[in-house]
Amino acid sequence: MKKIFAILGVVVVALHISTPVVAQNETLVAVDTIRPEVVSETVAVFGEIVSRKSGAVQVAISAPVADVHVRVGDRVEQGDLIATLDSTMLELQKNTVSARIAMAEWASRRAETQLALSKQQEERFRQLRHSAATTEAQLEDAELALKISEHALGESKANIDQIRRELEISEHNIALTVITAPYSGVIVERSIEVGQYKRTGDHIVRIVGDHELEIEAYIPYRYIDVLSVGESVTAEFDNSTKFETKLRAFIPEEHVSTRTRAVRFEFDQSSIDDQLAVNQNVILHIPVSSEKQALTVHKDAVLAQQGGYVVYVVQDDTASPQSVQIGEAIGSRYEVLSGLSEGDRTVIRGNERLVPNQKVKIIN
Repeated sequence: MKKIFAILGVVVVALHISTPVVAQNETLVAVDTIRPEVVSETVAVFGEIVSRKSGAVQVAISAPVADVHVRVGDRVEQGDLIATLDSTMLELQKNTVSARIAMAEWASRRAETQLALSKQQEERFRQLRHSAATTEAQLEDAELALKISEHALGESKANIDQIRRELEISEHNIALTVITAPYSGVIVERSIEVGQYKRTGDHIVRIVGDHELEIEAYIPYRYIDVLSVGESVTAEFDNSTKFETKLRAFIPEEHVSTRTRAVRFEFDQSSIDDQLAVNQNVILHIPVSSEKQALTVHKDAVLAQQGGYVVYVVQDDTASPQSVQIGEAIGSRYEVLSGLSEGDRTVIRGNERLVPNQKVKIIN
């Protein structure tokens, strides 16, 4: 027992040494200094995140579905394969056109041979036109035959060009059976399965481009004139994460029922750790007055009492209550309208248990 009491005595002495000495009736508090801030009156406007690139991918040629390469939730980069259509029929059409080109080229060579023969015949009659071996009528017939041969060759070459255009169309249609992502994003909807027959214009997937996001908000017309393109506006998510945005554009169309206009804001996505999503709510703090200098007090210093607000001001290690009028919230602070002066030290921690003229010890 003596050993136990001895050990307890040592513990008590150690605790006594490690515990800070606080004077009797003295309360530990943390304080913050009243200081000026640049402030402006703002109104909260709800907006939402939108994508600059978002929409449905459609098929551009009618054909059966051969394979699908993506699922809902997959991320794709521009040019990634989404689906392939069966190109068997289109390949057969292409082969048919290729065969027609071969036939047209044979016909063109025959027309070239006929033209050479007509030229030779016309030249012979021209040389013999003054002899008894030929007549003027024979020469005219040879000249006419030459013109017919020239026209036939021209028609043959034009036919080859036309068929080649048909071949290009066939190759283009075959290329359309390979469907790729038009831009980077996430597959959020899929309406295509292997074996389905898709017609031109049918939707197969919907992509949301989440790398190029911005904010759209509908702002009352009376605040539009206060804003300007390029102006910075503070935004806030539901979890109180704040970030800066920049006004990109005014949309010149008014919402009839609310008398508001759409405004687009851009922001730096890389500076935000949150997982962003299209249609996510955002609160925008829209400035409605010019900037001004004002004293501010920390929100934790303000106590609601008897229909008003008080703060405890520390002077000579004594905390005394002081009535205060506060204005707009500025982040973690309030604008001070009256009751405090620059440099005043207000209690921000430990003020709930204070009484007037309480002795305090500042710990920060």
